[in-house]
Amino acid sequence: MLVAVDGSETARAALRFVRIVHRPDDVHVGLLHVLPAPMASGGRRRRRSAANREPGQDPRPADADPVLADAAAVLGDTGRPVEQLVSEGDPAREIVRIAEDRDVDLVVVGARGLGAHNRDS
Repeated sequence: MLVAVDGSETARAALRFVRIVHRPDDVHVGLLHVLPAPMASGGRRRRRSAANREPGQDPRPADADPVLADAAAVLGDTGRPVEQLVSEGDPAREIVRIAEDRDVDLVVVGARGLGAHNRDS
């Protein structure tokens, strides 16, 4: 199970759902926070995840730590390991890419988050 979090109230609601839903013992939970990618040359955004960073780069940008800490607190102690993941790029694309790469069976997201598409509405 992959839970995409961005610090929004709808992401917290999704986490509360995950906390109470019955999960078999073999279901692992991954918390994913997607950061906007830095601008690459030519004005195009480039994708950079922990898996494809340059050697020596911090795999967990400081910007993600408070969001993931809050998400873990909302989820609470499940008695099972919870993996915290950080990626950079377009949130929708990164959520799908990571879910496919990890062969995730269920992706949980809030109905409306704090991404760039929603800030002006």
